[in-house]
Parts: sequence; C-alpha cells; structure tokens
Amino acid sequence: MNLKYRNITISGGVAVGKNTLHANLKDYLEPMGWSFTSGGKLLRDFTKEYVQPLASMAPDAFHHELDDRTKALLEKGNYVIEAWLAGFMAKDRSDTLRIFLHCQNDALKIDRVANRDNISIDDAKKYIKERE
Repeated sequence: MNLKYRNITISGGVAVGKNTLHANLKDYLEPMGWSFTSGGKLLRDFTKEYVQPLASMAPDAFHHELDDRTKALLEKGNYVIEAWLAGFMAKDRSDTLRIFLHCQNDALKIDRVANRDNISIDDAKKYIKERE
C-alpha cells in the first residue's frame, strides 16, 4: 500500500484518546513495517542513559537531546509518535500527518482518567489540573 505520509504524530492533552488512537493504528500499520513509540517511552529510555531521575530537573541540553531524538525518528520515517508536543516537532515536515486530539468535555476527561487509573473523581480532577 502506498501511503501519502511517511510519519504520523498524535498530540493532545490529558485523556483525549492519544493512546487509544496510537494502539488502533498499530494494528493496521505495524504489518507494513511502521514503528511505534511515545514521548513517555522516549523520555524513560533517555533518562536511563542520562542518569537523571526527573526530566524537569535536567538542563536545557537534556530537552534538546530528547527533541533531536524525536526528530531523528521522523527523519528515519515510518514512525507513529504519540506525545504532547509530537506535532510541534514535525511542524515543518510535509511528509508527516499531524493529528491533534482535543476534548472540550471536562466530565468525559475526568471519567476517562478515573476509570483508566482506577482513582476517585477528585483525584482524577487533581491529576488533570496538574498535567494541563
């Protein structure tokens, strides 16, 4: 199958369906040789190498290196990357389909987080507020 795009980025806020879309695309594209990763996985892998426990405590060089790694995957092609700012990393790439997911229904987001993480509604509200 000949596809128009060499990469796909999936971006968006908390509990909008990024992981769900990422997983659903995997069933279709992985058999065609596409690779899949997420910002969280890239961050965890890099922090192991960097020996820095929290990215928020790292110097700017840490974040630039992580951005460079994401851009290198896009250069390689046939990647689906799910991350908060993945679309921004691909802003100048005409070969990348950039998908941004947004949910205006706060109650739906709260419900998704509460069910996904098996936490209370109040804890889900706090989690979303901290992440957004």
